Amino acid sequence: MAAPVFPLEDAVARRHHVLGLTRNVNEGELWALARTRFPSARWVDGTERVLRVSRHSALHGPYEPGPDVLREVGFPRGVRCLIRVECPRERGEPPWPGTEDPAGLWRAFPEGLPVRDEERLVDWAVGVARYVGGSVRIADRAVTLTPDPDSSIDVTVYSDAWLEPERGLALARGLSSRARLTTEGAAWNGPPSGVGEHAFPGTEVIDDNLRRQLHAEAAAFDTWALAMPDVLDGYGVELDLGMDGLLCLEATSDRELPLLVANEPWAKEGVIAYRVRWVPPELEELYVEKPSMPHRVARGRAKEIVHRLARAVHEAVGGIAANDDGFPVLL
Repeated sequence: MAAPVFPLEDAVARRHHVLGLTRNVNEGELWALARTRFPSARWVDGTERVLRVSRHSALHGPYEPGPDVLREVGFPRGVRCLIRVECPRERGEPPWPGTEDPAGLWRAFPEGLPVRDEERLVDWAVGVARYVGGSVRIADRAVTLTPDPDSSIDVTVYSDAWLEPERGLALARGLSSRARLTTEGAAWNGPPSGVGEHAFPGTEVIDDNLRRQLHAEAAAFDTWALAMPDVLDGYGVELDLGMDGLLCLEATSDRELPLLVANEPWAKEGVIAYRVRWVPPELEELYVEKPSMPHRVARGRAKEIVHRLARAVHEAVGGIAANDDGFPVLL
């Protein structure tokens, strides 16, 4: 069944944010995208199909643009599917003067950034526009945000299988001989002399006897900890990309999981997150809306290596690969 045409003449429709995508999504795909962030998302029957994602917020559509809608709404050419994002106006503090963000929220909400439900819905809409390809029209100022799909570069592989550091290093060295493990620690000879001999301001109520007791307990704990065998619950591998920056593979036990992973039966017993991250030569360029051409060129070269390493890890441990927005990544 064909999607309905976006009701441009509807004053209510024009009061809300609108997500425009460069390809059509059906109701099933819209539901799947919403469920990556909103576990209670459900369809509500009525005069039109509404996907309610929280008590006060809902997604209306998908719609076809119809004649003249793209020009009136302010979307670029190529948008083929519209979704009305209905949520309350909830604003907090304005952006910090002189700062930006990759999505462009700093210019869309200059008087106050969205918080609570509106923040969650806008963040989701921007993530979907970056993932599928498209734009988000912010209703208040009629500002259109078009996130760069290439700005989503990092990939995390979630699995219940442990990849030994030597195996992780071998996978990285399959891409470059410059990869190295970063688990080596640094020698520590104890605190500097004088530490603990005098009370800090505000702690004078601790008498000398109690202070000696606390130090004795701390020393006993340190002795016990040093006698225990080392347990490795995470590690890192670095891959030097030269002028393109640094690539990192970080293996950690992760408790904060995207819904895409948290709902999997195998995730109940614990999950290892293998994060493949790119660190550019100029780190601050990750946090601006329009980075420089050298940054974009380096990012394009690094993205291929990120996906190759993530693919190798996924083949070794299985599980699910996701981007930073919590959407699945096909490797």
